[in-house]
Amino acid sequence: MSADEKTRQHETVMELPGTVEQAWAAITDTSQVQSWFAPEARVDLRPGGDYFVSWGPGMEGAAKIESIDAPRHLRVVTERRLREGAEPVRVAMDYYIEPREGGGTVLRLVHSGFLNSAEWDGEFEGTRQGWPMMFRILRYGLAKHPGVGGRQAWLYVSREAPAAEVWKEVVRLAPADAVEYSVELKEFFARWDEMGDGLIYAALGGGGAKTAISFTVVLYGDAAGRIGEAGEHWRGRLVQA
Repeated sequence: MSADEKTRQHETVMELPGTVEQAWAAITDTSQVQSWFAPEARVDLRPGGDYFVSWGPGMEGAAKIESIDAPRHLRVVTERRLREGAEPVRVAMDYYIEPREGGGTVLRLVHSGFLNSAEWDGEFEGTRQGWPMMFRILRYGLAKHPGVGGRQAWLYVSREAPAAEVWKEVVRLAPADAVEYSVELKEFFARWDEMGDGLIYAALGGGGAKTAISFTVVLYGDAAGRIGEAGEHWRGRLVQA
């Protein structure tokens, strides 16, 4: 929580392969941002420039770049008014990149400005849990496809089944030797090459007799042009699984 106790923040740290410059490009180049952050992105890399991301209608994130210290620090800020005439709430994302001893880099994100009130709890917790997932996709891209742009599709499917049952179905979506990361009953991350170089990432939520599946498909390089086809392919598989 910040010093004035009116706002709070959370921090995500991830070790990444490659150079500081490669990590910088991954968070500032539109085609690379689209491979790990959001299906649609627009980055105008200058103070006051747009940093826009979207996961579909009603799920857009319009922000402005406030400061740039390439290739070590990027500050992106969005302002919101809770009601007409109220003071704007400034929510900031500060990306810090440092070289790691022995090779690679460390990316640290400080997401700050969340009001310390119950109406902000959902967003605070959702972003706190969501950033590590996105950074795992970023790390994979830098390891397997450094400097290469990509596209992703996000799918949301609800199943009338408990998480344990859905989990068994999810882990059968890819061969065991393709799995990159897995947390039982929560996250599943695997390589996928049926349409070209890519990955699939499933996160389970909900409870009781109903389970929500948040599913991300990413394709890199030339294969990225087939992302629409890939999204439909996986939507069909998830519904029928």
